[in-house]
Amino acid sequence: MVLSKNYLNQFTKTKYMKKILWVIILILSIQICYSLGVGPAFNTLEYKPDTVQSGYLKVYNTEDKDLYVLLNVDGALKDYIVLDQTQVNVKPNEDFKRIYYHVEHPELEPGSYPTRIKIIETPPDVGGESVITAALGVSHKIALNVPAFGKYLRIDFSIQDKFLKITLDNIGEEKVDQADIVFTLTDEKQELVYEDSASNIAVGQTATVTRNLQKIQDGVYQAKLDITYDQVNKVIEKQVAIGQILVTINSMQIADFELGDIAKIDLEVENQWNRDLDNLNLEMEVVKNNRVHGSYRSEDFNLKAKSKKNISTYWDTQGKPLGDYDAHFTVNYAGQRTEKSFVLTLQEQGIITKAKKFNWILPISIIAVILLVVAILLLLRYIKQRKDPVVLH
Repeated sequence: MVLSKNYLNQFTKTKYMKKILWVIILILSIQICYSLGVGPAFNTLEYKPDTVQSGYLKVYNTEDKDLYVLLNVDGALKDYIVLDQTQVNVKPNEDFKRIYYHVEHPELEPGSYPTRIKIIETPPDVGGESVITAALGVSHKIALNVPAFGKYLRIDFSIQDKFLKITLDNIGEEKVDQADIVFTLTDEKQELVYEDSASNIAVGQTATVTRNLQKIQDGVYQAKLDITYDQVNKVIEKQVAIGQILVTINSMQIADFELGDIAKIDLEVENQWNRDLDNLNLEMEVVKNNRVHGSYRSEDFNLKAKSKKNISTYWDTQGKPLGDYDAHFTVNYAGQRTEKSFVLTLQEQGIITKAKKFNWILPISIIAVILLVVAILLLLRYIKQRKDPVVLH
């Protein structure tokens, strides 16, 4: 393919324009940094659990002008550092402004926790983290190294498919002889306590403790893991969801009526979750010979935790022929849905109802055909292998 001269000229111009744009950005960044300085550039903290350590930095005004800057914290200790000021104005007659910060030392695992305080020059009366993120500036770096010390277990737990898994990672410098475990699940009506233990956890090894929670009802619980090992106590608390939110359609009742009236159909729905549910609704569709003969959607309703409620739907039988109809009901809740079908036998003086049974004939037939095809293919392969000559080397 031959490129035209105009296309090549346009491509070359675009390429040079990009280079010029990057040069302009570089010059602007140099100008910004030239008018703004920070010191010291680096601060190393000594780890002291459960204490608050203070430090400071100086924002330097290197030009004879009003200097406006924003400060924020970014990095591993972002949630544990508090700045005395986040917006600073350094006057022309001031060489610098001193900014203090305070570092909380929570219990941390051994490792490195790099963090920095970013200082960005801005126009007056400009604020917001988006400015901090997008602009160029200088940084005051903070280094915190947590050494491995004594006996130290990194502890965590998770619940999946109603199985509790507790992991104890020995990332300390000594073996852990005995770890006693107390795991508690609490909701508004009950408290369940499980006890276990792990022993002889060598340095660098992980002990795993599991528990089957199949007998626990689905719901939201406050979980508390309390572990004591060699005179050290650690507690982890968090909210967990066990199982899944479930609303069921249990039964149906129809009040007495005559053909041509509007039938009132009541369904009992049950919240099997241990929390209240809001903004549910119930939908109905009545079908005969693939034709819709009626539909209804209830108003939104609420269900208390572990409770049942009767919800009414309505079907106008005016002009409907006698016989069997399929009634499909759907309850919508919390982004999920539960469906159930009934057979309604419409008569002159009422409706006979029964649950619709699943038709197994079609899926069984499909499975039988698949198995038959697989058997034929295996048989053909066997016959072919017997006919192939044997080659001797």
